[in-house]
Amino acid sequence: MDLIGKSLSNTKKENLLVLIQILGGFLIPKINGNSIEEVSDKYQTCYRPAKWIFIIWPILYCSLVYGFYKQNYEWDRTSENLFECVTISNLSWVYFWTKENIFISGLSFIPLCL
Repeated sequence: MDLIGKSLSNTKKENLLVLIQILGGFLIPKINGNSIEEVSDKYQTCYRPAKWIFIIWPILYCSLVYGFYKQNYEWDRTSENLFECVTISNLSWVYFWTKENIFISGLSFIPLCL
């Protein structure tokens, strides 16, 4: 499942994946014209988060950057595969959620829960 390619070193590949996640998390909602919060506000459900909970996104992205900046170990192949899967799942969830395709966004969220 080497999606990025074997030509990049492991550290560069993981840093690239972090950058892709951060940029995708910010750019996909802007491209689709809906924020995650705006779509959430349209649907009344019993599991809808409080408005202040959306502050978690910048915190998560900053944690990703800090974690990769401070890392001093090599990833094993399983960890790389899992991180690639999480990156794809997260970006597809953001894409489909902000496109208001709730069913597919829910399916793309499943790997994030495993």
